[in-house]
Amino acid sequence: MSTDRFGDFQTPPALVAAVLDCLRSVGGPWRRILEPTCGQGNFLLGVLERWAGPLELQAVELQAHHCDAARRRLGPLATVHSADLFALDLARDLHWQSDGPLLVLGNPPWVTSAALGRLGAATPQKDNPHRLRGLAAVTGSANFDFAEAVVLKILRELADQTPTVAMLCKFSVVRSVLAYCAREGIAVEGARVWPIDARQYFKASVAACLFYLPVGQGRVRREIPLLIHDGPGAGERVQWIAEPSAIASGRGWRQGIKHDAAALMELIPVAGGGFANRRGESVAVEESHLYPLLKASDLFHGRPPTRRVLLTQRRLGDDTRQLATDAPRLWAYLNRHADAFAARRSSVYANRPPFAMFGVGDYAFTPYKVCVSGLHPEPRFRVVTPHDDQPTLLDDTSYYLPCATFTAAEHLASALNSPAVQAQIHSLRIPGAKRPITKRLLEQLAFPEPEVESLSGNSHPQ
Repeated sequence: MSTDRFGDFQTPPALVAAVLDCLRSVGGPWRRILEPTCGQGNFLLGVLERWAGPLELQAVELQAHHCDAARRRLGPLATVHSADLFALDLARDLHWQSDGPLLVLGNPPWVTSAALGRLGAATPQKDNPHRLRGLAAVTGSANFDFAEAVVLKILRELADQTPTVAMLCKFSVVRSVLAYCAREGIAVEGARVWPIDARQYFKASVAACLFYLPVGQGRVRREIPLLIHDGPGAGERVQWIAEPSAIASGRGWRQGIKHDAAALMELIPVAGGGFANRRGESVAVEESHLYPLLKASDLFHGRPPTRRVLLTQRRLGDDTRQLATDAPRLWAYLNRHADAFAARRSSVYANRPPFAMFGVGDYAFTPYKVCVSGLHPEPRFRVVTPHDDQPTLLDDTSYYLPCATFTAAEHLASALNSPAVQAQIHSLRIPGAKRPITKRLLEQLAFPEPEVESLSGNSHPQ
C-alpha cells in the first residue's frame, strides 16, 4: 500500500471493522463523530455501515483529491470540511446540530514533523510539545509526531465536550499523550490500547495500536492507568504512567558520543598491533585522541571494550582545526575522508567546525559511569570503569550518569537495578519501540540519592 506526499495511508476496511468492533465493546453509543485527517473517509463509511443512527458525522481533510473522494462516498450523510486541521478552531468552527456524546476517530499520518518537512508537506504550527530549547531542539528532541499533534489539539480545544478519542497511532504517541494529560490535569477515565500489526496493514515496521482515550469532566493531576489488551484470549495488563510529582528532575543523564561516521571513527585492533577502521584501512593516528569505546550491545552483555573511538574534540564547540598542529596524523586521516563527513545528514553538524562531534564535555571523561543500553528493553545498569588507564566512552545508543568515585557509581547502579526503579521503567517504556530506553524516560525516574558518607574517595578494585 503506497503513501502520498503527506505520509498517510488509507485505513483498510478490515482494520476499520476491527477498530469499530473494539470501540463498541467498551464504550458508546456516540451520536456525534468527528474524523480529523479523514483521507477518503474509510472510517466514517464503516461507521455508517456498522453502527445504527441517528448519527451526525463531520470530517476534516486537507488534500483536495481525498476530500472529493470522501464527499462522493459519504454523500449527504457527512459534512467533509476541506481545510487544514491546524488552521481550525475545533470548538468554534465545527457547527454541530446535536449535542450528544462525541467520538473523535481516525488514523492521522504516522510521521514526524521533520519527516513531513522532508516530504515537502506543510507541518502543523504548534507549540514545541515538550518545551525544549537550544541544543535539544536542534538535535531532534523537539521533533514531534504528527499524530501526537492531532490528539493534543483535540484535547486542548474539545476537552470541555468530554470527547472519547480513538486513534490508530504509534505507541510512542500514547506515551506522550498520557504524560500530557497527567501534566495538564486532564481527567482520563479508562484509557486502553489494542496492539495492531502495522506491518500487515501498512507495511510499516513500528509498534502501533488503537488508542482509546475517554476524557472525563474536571481537572485532576494523578497517575493514569493504561489497560493493554494482549489479544483475544490472552488477557489484559495494566501499565501506569509516572506520577508527575515523583519525576526526579535535574538528574545529569548523558548520551554517549555522536559522530555519525562509525566506519571511520571506530577502530578495531588488528593482529600484530595497530588499528583498522571498518573499511579495512590501517589507521595510524596519535594515541592521545584514541579512547576505549563500549557499544550498546557490549554494555548490555557486560563485555569489556574491544574497540577505540577517535575524538576530534573534548568539548562541544572546540575548533577542530587545531588538530593540524596537535595531531597532524589524525588531521590528515580526517581530511582524506572529508567527503564522508560532509555527507552526514544530521542538522546538528551545520555551522560547526569540520569533523565535529556531540556528547563531548568534561562529563564524558569522568572515570566512573553508571550506564544503560538504549537499544535493549531489559534495563541493565552497569558501572563502567577506566580501561588501560583511560576513561571508557559510550556510543550514542547508550546513556549514563557520570560519577567521581567507584563507590558512588556502585550505589547508583544498585538503586537503578532495584525492583522499585525497574518497575518504574517498565511502566514508562513504550512497548515495541526501536529505542526502548531513552534519556527522556531516565529523567523521569525517582530513586534515592546515595548517602554522602558512602562517597568518600573510594576507588574501584584493581
